[in-house]
Amino acid sequence: MFLASAPALRWNLQGDLLQRSPWRRQPLEIVKPDPLLRRAQLHGAPPLDSRIGHGRHPTTRLAQRLRGSAAVGRCRRWNSHALLATAVGRADEVTKVQEDRWADAGAAALVAGTAIGGGFLALPYTVAPAGVVPSIVVMAGSWLFLLLQSVIVAELVVKVSLQSSGPTSYAYVARTALGSGGNGAVSLLFVVLMAATLVSQIAKGGQLMGQLLSVPTPLACTALTGALFALTVVQPRRVVVAGSAVLTGGFILALGAMFAMCLPLADWSQLAYQNWSLCWRSVPSILQLFVFCEVVPTICQMLSFDIRRIRRAILAGSLVLLAVEAAWSILGVSLSQVSQNSVLSVDPVARLLSLGGPIASAVFTLAACAVTTTITGTFLALQDFFADESLSRGSSLARFALSVVLPLLAAVSAQDAFYAAIDFAGAYPVALLWGCTPPVMALMLGLDRRLSGKRSLRRTAVLLVLAAMSTAFVASNAAADLGRMLGNAAASARWQRVV
Repeated sequence: MFLASAPALRWNLQGDLLQRSPWRRQPLEIVKPDPLLRRAQLHGAPPLDSRIGHGRHPTTRLAQRLRGSAAVGRCRRWNSHALLATAVGRADEVTKVQEDRWADAGAAALVAGTAIGGGFLALPYTVAPAGVVPSIVVMAGSWLFLLLQSVIVAELVVKVSLQSSGPTSYAYVARTALGSGGNGAVSLLFVVLMAATLVSQIAKGGQLMGQLLSVPTPLACTALTGALFALTVVQPRRVVVAGSAVLTGGFILALGAMFAMCLPLADWSQLAYQNWSLCWRSVPSILQLFVFCEVVPTICQMLSFDIRRIRRAILAGSLVLLAVEAAWSILGVSLSQVSQNSVLSVDPVARLLSLGGPIASAVFTLAACAVTTTITGTFLALQDFFADESLSRGSSLARFALSVVLPLLAAVSAQDAFYAAIDFAGAYPVALLWGCTPPVMALMLGLDRRLSGKRSLRRTAVLLVLAAMSTAFVASNAAADLGRMLGNAAASARWQRVV
């Protein structure tokens, strides 16, 4: 009976327990010893080596050893089929652990890749007037704030998904916690955030394209938007995703080349400059450059709604993001020229492009890949959003087109649209959508309660502090912008850095 089951086990274990095919005459290993195998040894079976001989399947080797021992008779009372089934189960567990590790790594990479996009080009311009040390402090604070908010979002998604017996979106969580009005507010903030992202990326992409082709910037913006819009609407989703993956690889290669070529040009004495009074002006832009909360529902589904794995993936990915952004800000500041009045003479990225040669090629390639992937990703997100709404195909496509045309007009007509849109996105939609809303929904759904049903004072205090901080942040930005619009000379635009 034991030997008759061996061929079936060989077929099942060929891809699970063993990393190499047993027919290649290579050493085969049992990855994890089985408790039932140790029990068979206690009943008199010969000890099993961790490494099995060449060219022979471990099941056959095990059967031959057990067949000649007195353990066979003793093993019959606990069924040799159970031994084989348990061995297969243990092998499946080992395979699942390996797959889980790859899934965790992929989720962490998704966190970092979501935040690092076309806005990456604005970081040196944003942090140079304040200096490296104050800017890194602000980045660390923004990172911690968004990390806490993303964990809250993950717990909300996991709880509502388990209650509804299926994966849920952030809008569905808002509908569950805040009703239809909350869902409408969250949907509106999402569209505004996507529109602001498109404004900034279209403006920057059109500027670079116009410089490369020597055409007017409005024409370049229109051509770029039309081409990418047609790509996302006409081409299958898999083609767009594959193209984005290729461009992401190009971005990574260009980033490494740029760092290697720019390090000899850096003036490290610039790192000693500090102006703590300008830190607050950079917070909205840094929040927009660090935000990754929109990908948390996808990560929850990738990691089977295991909250511990989700937390680890978010922490690991956000730490990679913080390290990359900090390194880029250090290099950018070392390449900057800041006057005594804490004003930039030129954008550091524009200075690198003006150098020409390999450096300009690397920077342009990086910028083109980052802008293109960000625009196509935003188009896909808007397309999915309007497709999920209860609209006809024609109506959803019309709204999708309208959400593209308006950002194009803003990108063409607004001055400093790239930096202004990034600042606006961080000051309002990011702060409201990922700052105020998650703590409020957590309080509404009882995430501050223990298993006994009683409220945890510490959790409640943390949620209230996060909500209050976000509300105060939005109010202060609104007051400053309103004062600037009313002609207050002291309330200059937060994103203005260049003379």
